Amino acid sequence: MTSPLLSLQAVSKRFPIATPVRLGKKREPHWLHAVEDVTFSMQPGESVGLVGESGCGKSTLARLIARLLDTSDGRVLFHGTDIGSIPAAQFARHPARGKIQMVFQDATDSLDPRYVAREAIAEPLRRLGARTDGAARQARVEALANSVGLPRELLSRYPHQLSGGQKARVGIARALALDPQLLILDEPTAALDVSVQAVILKLLAELRTRLGIGYLFVSHDLNVVRLLCDRVLVMYLGKVVESAPAHELFNA
Repeated sequence: MTSPLLSLQAVSKRFPIATPVRLGKKREPHWLHAVEDVTFSMQPGESVGLVGESGCGKSTLARLIARLLDTSDGRVLFHGTDIGSIPAAQFARHPARGKIQMVFQDATDSLDPRYVAREAIAEPLRRLGARTDGAARQARVEALANSVGLPRELLSRYPHQLSGGQKARVGIARALALDPQLLILDEPTAALDVSVQAVILKLLAELRTRLGIGYLFVSHDLNVVRLLCDRVLVMYLGKVVESAPAHELFNA
């Protein structure tokens, strides 16, 4: 057994809820328990599905792992290092930032409308990549576009000039720019037409096989989870209530 790629130990996230002031009474703090005492780990190259009804805490958990949110309690270990202790605002510039990347649910909302596709893919290279010259960076962008099946002539187009599937490919290429070891996929095909979904899912499966990346796949589509994931975690009211290999869970 290799050491875990990712390990969560009793991770919780609570959000404060505003309450009305009552005369003569002290305002008591109220909390929304979005994620509560979640513990699990995943191995390098493993694909783990995260499923559950809307509002159960899946996306919040994904953002805690990506260090876009700070935890309230617990530890988030990446290759044994407690990255959960690093404030989210500081983690944006941490060396481990490039090793944990995220593909968001709506490619249109996650792409800057002022950037052409080439600039969107190059952005993480400029911010966190090695200090290379412009020619080397552009060569890397073109290689990434080729790896996700995005024609070179589309690199000079803005998001509003691209189809949904093309924008999804830009988002995936951008996430792969820094050679991540963990890719968090937050319902990456939910905003796409059914025919395009199948193409993007096939691309993700091929990339995982070729690059050996670990996937945390957040989805409502159980058929997708059955096909792409080795193991499934089921969330309910902020907690992981079931965990099993995909074939065992679906057979039962």
